[in-house]
Amino acid sequence: MANQVHILVFDNGTGFASLLTERLEQYGYTVNTATNYNETFNGLEEAPCHVAVLDMNMPGLGGLQQIKVLRATFPGVKVIMLTDDNPKETMDCLRAGAFDYQTKPVHVDILTAVIRNAAEPVPLYGKKPPCRIS
Repeated sequence: MANQVHILVFDNGTGFASLLTERLEQYGYTVNTATNYNETFNGLEEAPCHVAVLDMNMPGLGGLQQIKVLRATFPGVKVIMLTDDNPKETMDCLRAGAFDYQTKPVHVDILTAVIRNAAEPVPLYGKKPPCRIS
């Protein structure tokens, strides 16, 4: 499943994006990076992704606005936000449609597990499966 999943890491050029990209590629994911708002949205138009990892403190459009625009433009993308230890900011990003969040400093192994969960296909619900009574 991992080789079918495309991930976008939106980071301001720190070494964190390189470390995360390397780790995710070890799991077999395809990873693209972006360092600013325009790269993020242009990149998604050219190479769609399943999961986007966004930093709330990026220059340009604020993190909360990024989530809203991303969810409106690419509703199938699951967004994982990287936030400071700010409960209000965290709740705001979850209300805006983020799949999950991680507080900084981020532990790469934990973030990788969250990304794997976000990348899991969601089963469709509607009809109940038939019950078997033994």
